[in-house]
Amino acid sequence: MKATEARERQAPLKEKYRDDPESACVTFSVTGEVVRDELSIHIPTHIGNLVSGLHPAAGGDG
Repeated sequence: MKATEARERQAPLKEKYRDDPESACVTFSVTGEVVRDELSIHIPTHIGNLVSGLHPAAGGDG
């Protein structure tokens, strides 16, 4: 995708989000295995496991 095409596609979205900021919020959900001693979650994906740690805003490394 070229930059001009991206800008054209984004223009109506940006206007919508300016008018209704809540519409820009997206919620994702996953299923995984919590590993308490690592403070992480192991999430199976089609290319292998993804390990996600405690968020940096909570003192973690992500």
